Amino acid sequence: MGATVNEIEDVRAILHGVLGDDRLEGVAADIALLKSGLLTSIELVSVSLELERRGARPVLGGGVAPGAISLDTLAAALQGRVEARAADETLTQTPLLQGLRGALRRPWLFALSALAGLLVCDRLVTVAIEQHAAGAYAAFLEGGKRLYPFAGGWSQDDFRFAVDHHAVRTRRSPSQRLTLFLGDSGTIGSFVAPDDSLVAQMEAGLQQRGERVNVANLAWFGRLTAKDLMLLELVWDLPFDTVVFTLGEDHFSRSKVDMWLSRYRHVSVNLPLYEAFLQRIPQAERGPFQALGARLAQTDVRHLGPLRRWGFAHLAAFHYGPFLQRVVQATLAPEWLAAREREAMAQRCTTAGQTGTLADGIDLDDIDAEQIAILRSTIRLLQRRNVRVVLYVEPRGPAEWLRDLATRKQAADIAREIGRDTGATVVDLSRALQGGAFLDTTAHYTAAANRVLGASLASALCPGDSP
Repeated sequence: MGATVNEIEDVRAILHGVLGDDRLEGVAADIALLKSGLLTSIELVSVSLELERRGARPVLGGGVAPGAISLDTLAAALQGRVEARAADETLTQTPLLQGLRGALRRPWLFALSALAGLLVCDRLVTVAIEQHAAGAYAAFLEGGKRLYPFAGGWSQDDFRFAVDHHAVRTRRSPSQRLTLFLGDSGTIGSFVAPDDSLVAQMEAGLQQRGERVNVANLAWFGRLTAKDLMLLELVWDLPFDTVVFTLGEDHFSRSKVDMWLSRYRHVSVNLPLYEAFLQRIPQAERGPFQALGARLAQTDVRHLGPLRRWGFAHLAAFHYGPFLQRVVQATLAPEWLAAREREAMAQRCTTAGQTGTLADGIDLDDIDAEQIAILRSTIRLLQRRNVRVVLYVEPRGPAEWLRDLATRKQAADIAREIGRDTGATVVDLSRALQGGAFLDTTAHYTAAANRVLGASLASALCPGDSP
């Protein structure tokens, strides 16, 4: 529809003011102004800018070729201002849209409203799980037998929340002595049932020997001493008499420590626990701890640690996310999930029936002296509390694959040196397994392999023939 007579006259009046003459008086509305010579290109630019200043839609670049611009075109551009104003008035007449527009004009109000809605939804999730799905959640956590179920993909990153749901807090027998077993994803028993983990197998072996002992599986994926100290801090108040540290070459390699610190957000976000444990160390021995703390703090910033800690403190979704994911997958795709887990539990890595080589140990120039000093001080701290310390050197890979190099130092050698200096018990199982004893990688073991490792540890801690 073309412009009305009044709209054309409005445009003529604007052009008269811009051009300073009435050359367009009486010109037909559909005459191309530039092509007919009525306007120069410079004058057309001036006219376009003036119309846009008055609220019109852009004339140049608005979809009409400059040579075809007419009074009708200019009036239509000016008409867009009126249409926009009418649409705006319609918007303000709708209560919901009017409220939304008002909120958008006040960003702080919009942000507060969104946050309030989020907190309400989050609270509903908490009530739903804790009051109506508590049994399902306990089953998901395997009754608290370990800090996360099945494998690291089902873990949530707040160590304190995980320990609070662990059996060591919820149903520990006061009549049994308590041993804490710290370690990584192989120690916790990834891809096998909790009773098939090496920790459970060690406990069974000790009990068969007449020991009234409960061995708490406090492993978490990641080969980092800092992570173990964070978990140790959370159970420091318990009456434990033995602590088992799982050790491997990654614990003493500076390049590996830096790599895992940069990758493991679940470690850096628990930085306050490390800082709390540091306060237990004598002042004269804190140097290495503080140096490692500085490395942790740097990664914490990159991992948005302060923001994530706020989330853990205020939002249940941060804690219950893995459980909700499991519920959705088990509900929507139960066959796929079951097949995936069966495959993971049955899968063998390339060690089965194959040959290969692994250079055992750490390059001499890559040994992290800070980690060694931290472990020595921690052992002495525990011994002052009359706690027995066991250094368990985990399998490196198939024994037949391993080869020693003169330029490398084995983790077992470092553990033995620490044991000689501190009196800690060293159990070297770095070459205890053959090919076929591993699952998806050389870091995870089959149920049968865990029985071998658990029995070996029980024998070392309680010498003598089992009944």
